[in-house]
Amino acid sequence: MWTKMKNFLKRFLPVPAKTHHEQMQMLATHMQHMDDHLKKLYEAMGSVRSRVARIDKSVVDQAVKGRKYTDLFYKDTRDKIEKLQTTSCDKIEKLQTISFENRDISIQRIKRIVWQSAANMFRRRYIEQLDFHVVDHCNLNCKGCNHFSPLVKESFADVKSFESDMKQLSSLVGDTIQKINLIGGEPLLHPEISQFATIAKKFFTNARITLITNGLLVEEMPQKFWETMKAHDVCIKYTRYPINFDYDKMSNVVREKGVRVINDWADIKYFWRIPLNISERVFSYRSYAQCPFIDCTQLRNGRLYRCAQSAYVDFVNNFIRVKDNNGDNFRIDTKDYLDIYSPEGLEEVQEFLSNPIPFCRYCDMDNMDTRVPWEHSGRKIDEWVDAQ
Repeated sequence: MWTKMKNFLKRFLPVPAKTHHEQMQMLATHMQHMDDHLKKLYEAMGSVRSRVARIDKSVVDQAVKGRKYTDLFYKDTRDKIEKLQTTSCDKIEKLQTISFENRDISIQRIKRIVWQSAANMFRRRYIEQLDFHVVDHCNLNCKGCNHFSPLVKESFADVKSFESDMKQLSSLVGDTIQKINLIGGEPLLHPEISQFATIAKKFFTNARITLITNGLLVEEMPQKFWETMKAHDVCIKYTRYPINFDYDKMSNVVREKGVRVINDWADIKYFWRIPLNISERVFSYRSYAQCPFIDCTQLRNGRLYRCAQSAYVDFVNNFIRVKDNNGDNFRIDTKDYLDIYSPEGLEEVQEFLSNPIPFCRYCDMDNMDTRVPWEHSGRKIDEWVDAQ
């Protein structure tokens, strides 16, 4: 039995991972905590073994002295020993499960950072995906939404402005956009949502058009909407939030309409939180190398942005300004965006999409949390911003 226990313990040794110094320190610290817990349990099991030896000796001594009821006493003590052993093994197995889960999370995070850092170094030859806010507000309002939707009042995109921007962007980058996401906020809140899909397909015929929704309004959409989605091969992509809503029924409705539907995230329980830090203590290139949203190009008001945070941080500034009249807390530099009406051609767009931007200095990637429990927003600024 003790050999088996030692083999259990050997499995908790850290797994080597080639990554930068700080991530290895984090993993080493985490695994040291796990080893400390296991050592304590191993010592406890040593104590149990010593107790077994003492009880066995006591039983033998009692037998030698001819004490009555020795068999009964021996059986009772053996039952206690087995109970202690079973309890200890259960505790170790439980700790083993927890330890491996935590270790796997740490290792997965390190691998993700390594691969993400490598991917971010590639020069962008095409736009993998282009996000466009059909509306900025939402009917679900998730805590810490990285598009800041809970901080926004009703805001609808203009169809004519979108058509003008699509036309200009098409002449600028040609057929290099792989996918166009119509998002928000909740895009189905826009009464003219169908026109945005039509315009996107008109200027980018080979791009995949995706409508990203929380699904709550899907069953209320009119027949004309479904005809447009089917005609332009628009894919409905949704996320299963932990709310009282029948997502299976909703997805079946979409399929019955002849429209493709994809579950983007299965039973989401956690959100990612990348804290914005006003102190600007983060180095832009270091933040950029770890960023998971590097290919989330945003189109807003005739400008391209590298990510939603830089494109919509004015929502945060406006929210803060209600309590503080000292001006913007997060500044947008002219190098944080690219005016699609001014570049000379595709090469300038590729250059912009292949490098960090000044805004990266606000994103504290070292303190990114990938396991923030999902819940509705309380519209508190600390959902997005860390104190100085």
